[in-house]
Amino acid sequence: MPQMQSTTLYSAGAIVTVAIRFTNQRGTEFRPAIVVSAVGFNQNSADVVLIPVSSKVENLRYGDTPINGWQQAGLLRPSKAKAVIQTVDKRMIRKHLGSLNPDDLDGLQQSMKTILGI
Repeated sequence: MPQMQSTTLYSAGAIVTVAIRFTNQRGTEFRPAIVVSAVGFNQNSADVVLIPVSSKVENLRYGDTPINGWQQAGLLRPSKAKAVIQTVDKRMIRKHLGSLNPDDLDGLQQSMKTILGI
């Protein structure tokens, strides 16, 4: 399927559906993900930096972040942001679902600092 050039400007905290690579690199699946790259990066790059979202909230791993405002963010089930950072071409984004509330975005940014040791 041909991809269209994305003209949508995503900001940090936007929740989108996109093809996410499995961590073993053996495939992809469409799932929600959270944009974590800054607007300046997103304006000047064909890519966005994302964190995948999972509805398997019973098993929080180190660096995972619960999304408390999951319904307001456009998610269908209780969810968490996984401790996995990926970069994807903006043209792979299928749909904008919503955005994290400020508290959830702050929690995610704090988790990213922990994951990256910064």
